[in-house]
Amino acid sequence: MKAIQIVSLVIVAAALMIGSAMAAIPVPATVGTATISSSTAVQATGNVAQSDSLTWIQDSEPSHAPPLHSALMQWAQWNPVAFAFTYPFPFFWIPTDASVGANLMDHNNEVGEVRGTAGYTATNTMVQGTTVLTKSVAVNSNNVIGDKNNIQSQQLITFAAQNEAGQATGSEDILMDVAGAAQDSNAKSYNPFGPTPNYFPPFADTVQSGSGYNILLGTIDTAAGERFVAATGDQTIAQSYSVLGRGITSSTGTAPMVGSMNAYMNAHVQEGIIRQALSPGGFALYWPTGPAFFGLGVTPFPIFESGLGSDVTYAQSVSAAGSITSFSQSYSFTGNK
Repeated sequence: MKAIQIVSLVIVAAALMIGSAMAAIPVPATVGTATISSSTAVQATGNVAQSDSLTWIQDSEPSHAPPLHSALMQWAQWNPVAFAFTYPFPFFWIPTDASVGANLMDHNNEVGEVRGTAGYTATNTMVQGTTVLTKSVAVNSNNVIGDKNNIQSQQLITFAAQNEAGQATGSEDILMDVAGAAQDSNAKSYNPFGPTPNYFPPFADTVQSGSGYNILLGTIDTAAGERFVAATGDQTIAQSYSVLGRGITSSTGTAPMVGSMNAYMNAHVQEGIIRQALSPGGFALYWPTGPAFFGLGVTPFPIFESGLGSDVTYAQSVSAAGSITSFSQSYSFTGNK
């Protein structure tokens, strides 16, 4: 084997969990759905190569350029300039841009758009050694419930180099990037006791986790899961990842892993808030800047606006090299309503 400096290490990291208590809404499935699965089992002496690659974009509306469509009535949908007040005072200005002024007196027909991007990649390369590899990958574009996943992967690799040139290298990554404009909770939830004023705030959650290894001897055990497609906002979006590295046990005893391992998680979680900007019963006066109307009207419903309420960035990594007795790391993210 290659000559290396032996350093005994025991790495055990507890599960790291990130949870948001705002409004991470899944993307609903399309009418046509699909399932993809693969199962791999290899026992070989020599060279082995295995890889996976998945890219997935899911949208609640026909895909289009930003911004996402919001369920909130947008001031930009009103007439170019509006001067409004609530009875009897105070006066205030509502800045807007040119659009359809008549929409002020109508409810917004949007239920709120959600768009998700997911990805999974893995590569495993074993050179001049004895390899035992088992792996399964399942992709389901249907709506899921409970603790079921849209993407699920499990792999177990045992490798022992046969000479000084033998080594096993690999990496695995899972990504979830889900963003949503303000959501109409009446259209996105079966819960009759949903939030008041019947809107889920906007959000943007990006989470990526994974691991890598370069070993002469050892066992690698990983599991990855992700869900972001569901029929309603009653379900949560979630990602989980775990990796376990250890030695090899035989009739003569247990030899520690020899080589290096690493694992990481990066998360950026942005959650919005909604506030009432105009109360029902307010009066609005409009001035046209083109072929539009002007006049005085009473606002028959409250007008809300949204903004950023919480911005969380998290990063974690761990690595070990040398003679590794145990390497264990797990990650978990759940975006709650």
